[in-house]
Amino acid sequence: MTALLNWAVNLGSDFEFATAPLNGLTYSIAGGVLYLAVVLLLREWMRTQEPMQLRLLFAVHNLVLCVGSFLMLVFTLLHVWFMVRVCELSGVCTCDTIALVSRVLSKLVV
Repeated sequence: MTALLNWAVNLGSDFEFATAPLNGLTYSIAGGVLYLAVVLLLREWMRTQEPMQLRLLFAVHNLVLCVGSFLMLVFTLLHVWFMVRVCELSGVCTCDTIALVSRVLSKLVV
């Protein structure tokens, strides 16, 4: 279990924006232009089409968004709780997740 938690914590720890794929102004501008072109073309195409019945799709989409928001809330509260518990409000806690989880695991795992 500890190995799995350590793997999850270290996931993405070597990420750097400078070397990220599609990192650059040209990709951002091209993405924006492509997005606008698709939206405008679909708007024109849908003028001649019957409206689609997408109630179920919208319901599933909203359910996924709600579950995701709930999970983010829970994990944020857990992170804040761990920070308060580990730091015991006596020192300065940073958002260094790897060090924080390591301290928590060292206190939990004997």
